[in-house]
Amino acid sequence: MKKLLINDIKWFVLIILASIIAWTSVFSILNKPKDYETLKLFISTSSFSEEKINEHLNNEEQYKDVIIHGLDITNENYTASLQTNGVLYSDILVLNEDVLEFEGLDNAFVKLENNYLSQYGIDLNDYELIYVNETPIGIVIYNGTTNLLSEYMTFGGNSKYFLCLNTESYHVDKYSVKEKNVSNKAFETLATLLK
Repeated sequence: MKKLLINDIKWFVLIILASIIAWTSVFSILNKPKDYETLKLFISTSSFSEEKINEHLNNEEQYKDVIIHGLDITNENYTASLQTNGVLYSDILVLNEDVLEFEGLDNAFVKLENNYLSQYGIDLNDYELIYVNETPIGIVIYNGTTNLLSEYMTFGGNSKYFLCLNTESYHVDKYSVKEKNVSNKAFETLATLLK
């Protein structure tokens, strides 16, 4: 009888543990931030402070999560990473002007329009811009001497680096190729970074 009771207790404990593990897994999946609740940054340098960027952007309480992928342009995996982590998945990109030579990036970036950006306190006349086919797609943040984001990242050399927004993002409002859950958060974040 004692042996039967001990076996029953073992099964009871195993069932309870399995239930706890199952429910924990279900709740962690349900609580994981969705793509439209997450900001993804792609930064073309390995010299950046993830802590400062997160601290600054999380103060805005716009996102449940901020994911930063940084890779120096000289890294052998840079092109593949740009095309996947950057162009397909990131909301805001910090890129070296040399990437404009890559094929297939023509429609990847949001066209910057002064009348739209002015509602976020951004006047394009105050910044040097990067153009693709005579269309402004980026704001220069480093021109070889001046770094507008020196608090968060550093760059080397004389190449220009620029901030741009991805059309694959949920956070670029009417410029997004997404159909549901779009917002203007990327423009708000852009304004926050440029303050």
